[in-house]
Amino acid sequence: MKKIKFLFLIAAASTVLFCSCSKKNNPAPFNPVVSFKFNNTVFSSTNITTSFPHDSIIMNSQFAGQSAVTLNIPNAKVGTFDVATSGATFKFANGAGLQDVFTATSGTIVVTSLSSTTIEGTFAVSTDNVGGVSATITDGQFKAKLP
Repeated sequence: MKKIKFLFLIAAASTVLFCSCSKKNNPAPFNPVVSFKFNNTVFSSTNITTSFPHDSIIMNSQFAGQSAVTLNIPNAKVGTFDVATSGATFKFANGAGLQDVFTATSGTIVVTSLSSTTIEGTFAVSTDNVGGVSATITDGQFKAKLP
């Protein structure tokens, strides 16, 4: 009789343990980043600020040293934005005092995901500075939290 009670107790305990376990839906952590290659030199930063004025998204990121980037996407939504025709802009400032500013003249910014709290996408653009020096921005990606 003690054996039956003991087996019953083990069966009841096992049932409680297996039924009380729940699967937790732990999403992968969201790690903001802006990264790209500027004439094959890699830049990457997690230091990102965003603003969301009038359906536009403006992302600013600073890199170690003397570099910063700004992406502006008007009427932001999932889709492709041609920097030559859509009003989207890309600027990369480099050098001491950020005086050497490269502005996108062609290429695209692609928003691949947009929610009320985050934005993600890619970009590849050709740029010129005020001195007429051209540079290529490739392998661009961004992930940022929205305010």
